[in-house]
Amino acid sequence: VLMDSGCTMLAVNPAFRATAGRTEAELLGRSGLFLIHPEDTAEAGRIVGGVAAGHEAGAAFETRCLRPDGGTIWVRLHVT
Repeated sequence: VLMDSGCTMLAVNPAFRATAGRTEAELLGRSGLFLIHPEDTAEAGRIVGGVAAGHEAGAAFETRCLRPDGGTIWVRLHVT
């Protein structure tokens, strides 16, 4: 996934679309944070925001994501 500094998804590959259970049209132009489980959104936003602000060169973390069917999956994200 390619996102801008505000977490807006600019490009998504087929593997990510399959994992997320969503189409390219459902993902592009939206904040990647909408996929994050509500209980994890604040922490994910803090980590991504820190990298976007230049406080850290990059970060990796695990978080829960929501699928369209209501299921939850764990993913490991690398942010640079």
